[in-house]
Amino acid sequence: MNNSLIYLLRNKLKECKLDGFLIPSTDEFQSEYVPNYLNRLKFITGFSGSNGAALITLNEAIFFTDGRYLLQAEEELGKIFEIRNISTLVTLSIKENIGYDPKLYTDSSLKKLQSINLVACENLVDLIWQNKPNKKNSQIFEYPLKFSGETSIKKIDNLLKHLENNQLDSIIITDPTSICWLLNIRAHDVEYNPILLSYLILHNNGTIELFSNSQVKATNLTNYSLDELSLRLELIRNNKVQLDPSSASVWICSHLNETIFAEDPCLLAKACKNKIEIKQAKKTHIVDGVAICKLLYWLEKNQSNQSEISVAEKLLNFRKEHNHFIYPSFPTIAGFSKHGAIIHYNANEQTNLQLEKNGLLLLDSGGQYFGATTDITRVVAIGKATHEQKHNFTLVLKGHIALARAKFPIGTNGSELDILARQYLWQEEKNYAHGTGHGVGTCLGVHEGPQRIGKMSTCTLKPGMILSNEPGYYKNGEYGIRIENLMLVIENKNNFLSMETLTLAPIERNLILSKMLSSDEKLWLNSYHQKVYNKISSTLKQNEKEWLKQKTSLIS
Repeated sequence: MNNSLIYLLRNKLKECKLDGFLIPSTDEFQSEYVPNYLNRLKFITGFSGSNGAALITLNEAIFFTDGRYLLQAEEELGKIFEIRNISTLVTLSIKENIGYDPKLYTDSSLKKLQSINLVACENLVDLIWQNKPNKKNSQIFEYPLKFSGETSIKKIDNLLKHLENNQLDSIIITDPTSICWLLNIRAHDVEYNPILLSYLILHNNGTIELFSNSQVKATNLTNYSLDELSLRLELIRNNKVQLDPSSASVWICSHLNETIFAEDPCLLAKACKNKIEIKQAKKTHIVDGVAICKLLYWLEKNQSNQSEISVAEKLLNFRKEHNHFIYPSFPTIAGFSKHGAIIHYNANEQTNLQLEKNGLLLLDSGGQYFGATTDITRVVAIGKATHEQKHNFTLVLKGHIALARAKFPIGTNGSELDILARQYLWQEEKNYAHGTGHGVGTCLGVHEGPQRIGKMSTCTLKPGMILSNEPGYYKNGEYGIRIENLMLVIENKNNFLSMETLTLAPIERNLILSKMLSSDEKLWLNSYHQKVYNKISSTLKQNEKEWLKQKTSLIS
C-alpha cells in the first residue's frame, strides 16, 4: 500500500465536497470472494481478506475487520491505517458528510451505520483506479439432476406459489448462489465459488428476467445485460415486489416504490439439502477424505524441505486426481508455527515459512466438486509438540466432540449450541475470535446461510442443513489450533435433532492427551476413526492403508 492512492482519493473528496468515503469489502453482489476488477478495498489498502472496510477522511485512514483478520491486517496494511475491530464501525458517530456507493450496501448493512452521516455518491475508488483488471467472460455449465436432485422447473414452480400466496407481482433475487441453485447452473465468475454474478426477477406470470454478462437458456427466461437492470426496475417501480434486505443493494431498492422486505425464499430451500444432495455429499466427502489422507501420509514421510506453499500445492494435486473436482472452495490456509495464529492466513512468496524445527502446521482447505462443497481443518505436529500445545489441542477437541455429539430439540438455533464447543476453553479463560460453524452450500458457497453456529445466530436448524464444526485456539506469535469437520443435521425420534459428521480424515493422535478425555469422548473419537478407516482405506495404497490403520487405532 502506498500513500499516493490515499492522496488521490482525498483530492476526489475535496472535488465532491465530502469529508470522507467508506469502502466495504463487498461488491455489487455482496460476494464474500470478490473478483479482482471489483475488489476496491484491496486496491486501496492491499488487504487480501474477505471481510473489512476502510474509512478514508481528509485527515484519517481507518481500517476495520473482524477477529479472524486483525493480525493479517497488521501485516498487510503497515502503518498507514489505524486498525480497529469491525464491531466498532457501527458505534461511530460522525456528523461530517461521508460518501458511500449505494450499490455496495444493503438496506440491512446501512441501518447499522445510522450514526454516520452517509451521502450516496459515485464510487470514488473507481474514479482513481487506473488499469483496472478486466472482467472475466462467464463460463456457464449445467448442474445435472443427478447432483441437484430437483429440476429447475420444480424449484421455480415452488417460488411462483410463494408469489401467489403473498400476493406479489414480482420477486427480485439478488444472491447469485440462489440464482444458480434455482436455475441448476454453475459458472466461474468468482474465484473459489462456482457462481454467475447476476440478478434475477421472477414475475407472477412465470416469466424470468436474468441480468448477467452471459446467456442462459431456460423456459420463459429472457437474458439482459447488467447495464439494463436500471431500466427494467423502472418498469416495475409501482409493482408489489419482494426483496431480501440482507442481499439487495440500496441502489436497487431506490428504484422501487412498493418494496416488501423478506428473506430470500431460496435460502432455506437451498440450505436444506434433498436426498440426492445428501447422498452426493456423503460420496464426495469420501473422495475428499482420500485426498486429505494421502496428503497427511505424504507429509509425515516428507517433512524435510517442505514449506507452507508446497504443502498447499501437494494437497491441490491430490484433489485434482478425482474427475468431479472443480477447484478449491477457498484459498488453502497452510499456517506453520506463528502463522497458524493468523486465523485466515494465506501464504505468499514473501511470507512462506519452511517446515523446520518444532511447530504446529494448521491446514484448512476445501474443494468444490460436482456433488458437494467441502471444508476441513487438521493440525499436524512438525517435530515435537509441547505439553501446552497438546493440552490446548485436547481442549479444542473436547469442544468439537461435544458439538458433534449434541442432541437438541426441533426449534433450536445455532446460538444455543455455540457454548458446547467453547465450554472447555472458557473454563480455562480461553476463547477464539470466530464463529463455531458456518453453513455450507452444494457446489456453491463454502460459507452459506442462513444457518450457522455462533453467538448471534438466529436461524433455526433443520434436517438437511450442512454446517461446519470448527472450534479453535490461537496463541499470537506462536501457533494456532483448529479442528474442523462438516456435519449434517438429521432428525431423531421425539422431535429431536442431532449431527452426523460427514468429513472423513484422522484427527492427529500425537496431539491428544487421552487422560483429558472422558469415556464418552473416547467412544466418539474411536467410533469416528473407525468410520474413517472403513470408508477410506479401500481406496488407498497398501503403505497408506497401514498408516491410516495406525492413525485410527483405538484410544483406550
